[in-house]
Amino acid sequence: MKTRFLSLYTPHILGDLIRKKLQNKRNAGKKSHERYSNDIKQELAVSTPQIFIILVEKHGNKELVARCCSNAATFGVRPGISVIQAADLCSQSKNKSEILINKFNENLENKTLQHLASWAYRFSPRIAIDLNKSAPAYKSQLFSGISLDITGTSRIFPSEDSLITAIVSELEQYGISARLAITPTSPSAWAFSRYGENKTSIIEDNELKYLAQQLPCEALGLSEPINQEMKEVNITRLGHLFDLPQRIIAERFGLQTYQQIRFFLGEEKTNISQWKFDNLPTVEKSFLSPISNRLQLIRACEELLPTLITKLQLKQCCLSAIEISISSTAKNLCQQITISPASNSKKYISAVIKATLERMTLPEECHNLKLTVSKSVSAIAWQFNIAGENENLITTKAEIVGSLSAIVGANNTLLAVGKESYLPEQVTTYIPAISALGSRPAKSKILAADRPSRLFPQAQKITVLSLLPDNTPFLIRWSRKKYRIIDVIGPERITSEWWRNTEIETRDYFKAQIETGLYLWIFRAIERNQWFCHGVWC
Repeated sequence: MKTRFLSLYTPHILGDLIRKKLQNKRNAGKKSHERYSNDIKQELAVSTPQIFIILVEKHGNKELVARCCSNAATFGVRPGISVIQAADLCSQSKNKSEILINKFNENLENKTLQHLASWAYRFSPRIAIDLNKSAPAYKSQLFSGISLDITGTSRIFPSEDSLITAIVSELEQYGISARLAITPTSPSAWAFSRYGENKTSIIEDNELKYLAQQLPCEALGLSEPINQEMKEVNITRLGHLFDLPQRIIAERFGLQTYQQIRFFLGEEKTNISQWKFDNLPTVEKSFLSPISNRLQLIRACEELLPTLITKLQLKQCCLSAIEISISSTAKNLCQQITISPASNSKKYISAVIKATLERMTLPEECHNLKLTVSKSVSAIAWQFNIAGENENLITTKAEIVGSLSAIVGANNTLLAVGKESYLPEQVTTYIPAISALGSRPAKSKILAADRPSRLFPQAQKITVLSLLPDNTPFLIRWSRKKYRIIDVIGPERITSEWWRNTEIETRDYFKAQIETGLYLWIFRAIERNQWFCHGVWC
């Protein structure tokens, strides 16, 4: 299997998110303008300023641009220039402009990239964050992005074009501009996403060396002294390095440059540095005086849950399983609780924990309570966004089904599901309701026929009296009572499915009205020559 790597370069992610947040606040205020005429709306649209975000950092006695939004970058603003120069470039906009200058926060950018990596987990589980903490902020913009090992994901995404389209379209919803590249090696993907001619690039194995010849030597990601040394001997493109013998490259520019070229071209295998998610959160509470009341223990769990849920939301995860540890002088008690479906709803999780604790045999004295997330699942797109804001996590139906399953048991909370069959007793099957959440029920055709409002799970045997064996009965004995039939509609012949390799049974159904006015659904099994009652019209 050929290896494929994707590099996602987001140099303006911090500025774009700040700009998008300001625009959303101002757009919320524009809803009150909907009652105005079209002329007034056009005047309001023209008067809306164009927002430019510039993030600065002090370098000695100077304030230099560290980051900016993509809107400012289109006017020539780049890291390393002075704030005055950046403001002058933004003021060249023909529309009314608003320049916002804030201090650059490196920790906030790192957290934003971590949120981006959590969001990208849906595309590949092997993710690396590009960080360069050694360089100043205005020089480390090239390392603002993530890398993904997408080898083997072709079964999920039929083409690499569709994968890039999915990523770009979702990022555009948050106002984030990005450059993407998919290549056979991780260093080449990093290079094409930063220095490629197009915003998106897909490079195959047989064209990597040819297309990389026009990239600058900085695309190798080497240190600045080595790049300066290459410029002194007029080596500015990777094609110049590819033409040199490997021995001269190692002697003149160091072994690291020689190895980086081999990694770049795939002559030596390299893997991305897997970014590890932090350990799953834990919260605990110690009691000054031991508690023995079950209700107090439940309330203590409810007090700890908000902190635990907040930690999960920052990681863009939903709780799937939780472990409760209770410490006492006699023994320590641990109980694993499954939260299905996965959720961050305090009300729902509290109901499941309460139902579990009420069934447990608790120690007489509890000194310490500890809640640990033993399993979590990554939230899907409609649950979280990149900025870490959460929406409605689960539906009311899921909460009710999950709570009932925790109280009475999953095997006792059943859901009726339709099933295609000619035999009336086989058209419905029951499955655990908890397993049906999140899945679409299978569509089954509904037969347009007169059927009883109450169908017995099993047909009840009856005895009949008729003039001839094949004639309709005029008297039946059902539930130890005799009834006279005053009207009969039918027959309707129903036969079992021959393709199921079961014994074929033919039935003639009748809608019979007895002397009390009640309608019965009776049938005669042709092969057995027996009569049964299968339902009633209530």
